[in-house]
This record gives sequence, structure tokens and C-alpha cells, in this order.
Amino acid sequence: LQGLDSFMDSVNRCAGDSCAFLQEIFRDTQVDVPVEAVRQGHWQYVFSVYADSLGWFRGKFLREPSERDYTFKEGPEPAAGGPGMIWLQGAEGSPFAGDLVPGVDRAEAQEMLDRHVRLRRTYRASERAKGMVETLAQLEVQRDRLLGGLDQLSQMGAGR
Repeated sequence: LQGLDSFMDSVNRCAGDSCAFLQEIFRDTQVDVPVEAVRQGHWQYVFSVYADSLGWFRGKFLREPSERDYTFKEGPEPAAGGPGMIWLQGAEGSPFAGDLVPGVDRAEAQEMLDRHVRLRRTYRASERAKGMVETLAQLEVQRDRLLGGLDQLSQMGAGR
């Protein structure tokens, strides 16, 4: 039970750290992100910076941030943003593939891309992200130990 209690404490600490980290990234984007983008899915933009920084420290996406990691998609119909509206997307193969910022003009999309690259570079140097990855690695070890212990208990119970 002590192992389970320790695991739950680690999970709670990691969840709190994740929320604080996402809030920090959100505060850094609030100044530069258009209000309309915030209303239409800004959290994907924030979460993609978070995912990229953790992926960097886990060794899963080591390529230097650049414009190659993004694509632009034009809005196909007026209800989806109208003619000339652009969606900034993470490219396939990036840890943030899919829509990042919906329905902005070309200049705003480019500005959002440039800001996203800068944020990714900044948060790849974050001690908070590095600490979270260390905590996640510890959680995996704790989980494996707990599962092994539970498996042994179940085998002992089955042998009775």
C-alpha cells in the first residue's frame, strides 16, 4: 500500500506540474495571440508547445524547430473562415500534427508560426519541462513495480 500511496502522490504532483506548465505557456502566448484564435481553439496551440518540449526532453522529437514543421491550409468555405482565411497546422510527423490556429489571414498565420517556433525553442530549455520528464520516468518505474507486485499477489492467491 505504501508503494500505491507513493505512486498516487507522484501522479498528483505530476498533474499539478502539468497544469502549471500549461498555464505558463498560455500566459506567454496571451500577448501575441489574436483574440479570435483564442476563442477558436487556442489550447491546441498552447498544448503543442507543451508536447514539443516534453518530446524534446524524452528524445522523441530532436529536430531543431523550423518552418518545415508547419503547413498552411486555406479555408474552403465562408462558414469556415471565408475566402483567404488560413489555418496554421502542425505538419505530419511533428508531435503537434493538426490544426493549431484556425481561420486567420496569411500575415497572422505567419506571425503565429514565427511565435510558435520561438516558444518551442524557449520551452525546450525549460527546467520545468525537464523535471516533468524525470517525474514521468519515475512514474513509469513505480507503475511497473506496482504491477509486478500485484501480479505476484494474484499468483499467490491463485495458488491457494
